Amino acid sequence: EWKDQLEEEKYLYDVKRARIMGKKIPQRRVKGSSQAEKTEAKKRKEAAEARAKEESVENAELTLSIFSTKLSEDEIPNMLYSVQDSELKSQRPLTFEEKRRAAELAARRGGDGDDAPQRALMDMMGGILKKKGI
Repeated sequence: EWKDQLEEEKYLYDVKRARIMGKKIPQRRVKGSSQAEKTEAKKRKEAAEARAKEESVENAELTLSIFSTKLSEDEIPNMLYSVQDSELKSQRPLTFEEKRRAAELAARRGGDGDDAPQRALMDMMGGILKKKGI
């Protein structure tokens, strides 16, 4: 529609110019008057539509590649709160069963030489605890 308006403005400009210069007034060209022009216009229109369709597909692929996101391992919701054993800096507390087994193992080894805190207490107090019977 705007092309027709531009052609109309150009024609009116050419008419004014021809009148000023004293030349013959140009004739309007009737668009698509012959069959060959109609078929050529149809081919151009189909080619333009095909190009537009290809561009829209390319734009869609490009948009998908630009705006597609993948979550990293740190961002996965289920992995967000999981802690690996290698990340722990302290030892986990022993259960009652594990404490009992450790005590049995210490008793089997003959716990006198292995108990460093008890040994340190005896050295510090100078054996007073044994003398008083505590």
